Amino acid sequence: MTTTSANHPENERAEYERELERSNFVRAAHLAKQLGLAEKTIKEHQLAALTQFLIEYQNFEGAEKLIAEYKLTAQEFDILIKELLKRPELKSRKLFGLEPSWLARTITATLLVFRIEPGKLRNTWVGRKFMRTGKPTHLSLDTQIKRFAKQQFETLK
Repeated sequence: MTTTSANHPENERAEYERELERSNFVRAAHLAKQLGLAEKTIKEHQLAALTQFLIEYQNFEGAEKLIAEYKLTAQEFDILIKELLKRPELKSRKLFGLEPSWLARTITATLLVFRIEPGKLRNTWVGRKFMRTGKPTHLSLDTQIKRFAKQQFETLK
């Protein structure tokens, strides 16, 4: 007979502690909820997870899903964004401004379906429509977070 961590709260508590040590805040928030920990603790882990997704991973799509899952209010999100934008290290970090992920998938699918060599993509209708011309833009992380926040505020209203 196998046992699961659901049958042993001490195992869940140990797993929760391990996830915190590993800075896996998404999992820690989930386990904190399962363990019935205080809402304040759960919310702290959720905000840490969002911070991690925005700053460390720069995964705005994942952050958007977490905001919906955590049912973050516009006020909570506003406070988080204001705290993040106070960080001086964000202004100096320049990142390549990525196109939306659907565009990357469209281009990749076009290359595969039509067997186009990547260097010749610019000469196709997809290439002419979507490929950049000139130098790629570089945006600071704080600029990317501001753009993301603006989109999210519209969603949260």
